[in-house]
Amino acid sequence: MSSTHILKDLRNRCFKGQNLNGADFTHCDLRGADFSGAKLQGACFSGSIFGQTAQQVNKLIAGSVVGALVGSVAGTLVGSLAGTYAGALVGDGSITIAGALVGAGSITVAGATTVAVALGFAGTIAGTIAGAGAVAIGGAITVALGLTAAFSAFGRGAFFAGILYTIGTIICLFFAWILFQAAIDEIKKAPGTRFENGDLTGTTFDNTILNNCDFNGTTIDQVNWTGAVFHGCSFEPNPQIKLLIHRDGNGGSYGNLDFSDMHMVAIQFIKADLTNTNLSNANLQHADLLNAMLVNVKANGSNFSHATLTGACIYNWGINLKTQFTDVICDYRTHLTF
Repeated sequence: MSSTHILKDLRNRCFKGQNLNGADFTHCDLRGADFSGAKLQGACFSGSIFGQTAQQVNKLIAGSVVGALVGSVAGTLVGSLAGTYAGALVGDGSITIAGALVGAGSITVAGATTVAVALGFAGTIAGTIAGAGAVAIGGAITVALGLTAAFSAFGRGAFFAGILYTIGTIICLFFAWILFQAAIDEIKKAPGTRFENGDLTGTTFDNTILNNCDFNGTTIDQVNWTGAVFHGCSFEPNPQIKLLIHRDGNGGSYGNLDFSDMHMVAIQFIKADLTNTNLSNANLQHADLLNAMLVNVKANGSNFSHATLTGACIYNWGINLKTQFTDVICDYRTHLTF
């Protein structure tokens, strides 16, 4: 990206569900932006950056801790009431304390998970956010109880017990801190810029930096990924994405894959096996298919203008009147049958 460009700041903006067909987002800072369900056909994101913002991370951490705190208080009250009732029946007051602890622990996690889901996350991410909050509150409760027990022991003159309680509290605090930091690191992997369920048909992402983007459920026909850099992005299972980004399929086997409607300009398929591949409506202008295997290929509406087909084995492929071969380079061929 050229250093002369000043990024337009669109961080944390919400474009959810909007009609943004043909919009120009060239050289924008789109970290934290939400394009969920948006129509972005033909939009341009060239030279932009995507990912999380500090505001998003802090919001997730605060939400998980608040959720865990609310859950902990609710759990303590519910557990205490249940424990008191059970203790009254059997004449054992200690059951009240046990019930409070069990209730606090169980509803702490539930409360944090509820907040995570409310913030728009699910599955592993929701569990991670819930875990961060639960560890924070659980650690605080453990330290509070440990210190209380230590002071009580020292007050009774039980110095050895007090020292043990203190050491145990420090050890618990240490491990709680490590777990909390690990959870925070996982939170930082949560989606920053969101495109899920959007329509990106014909969109341009060339020379972009795509960190922690969510493309699940997104339509990506004819998207130009040339020069894009991906880190921590999520897609529907799609083995073609890596190829569309790096443009190097030389010597690879891509039989039976679906590349229909894909933007594959200048892609390298030298000596590649494309047997039974669907290339319908794909844009293969300037593609290099030197000595490629093109057997039983579907190429209805494909554009091979200026492509190199020298030495390609073309057998029993399907083309129609919309298939384009303008200025194709084909010095010789191994086999040609339509």
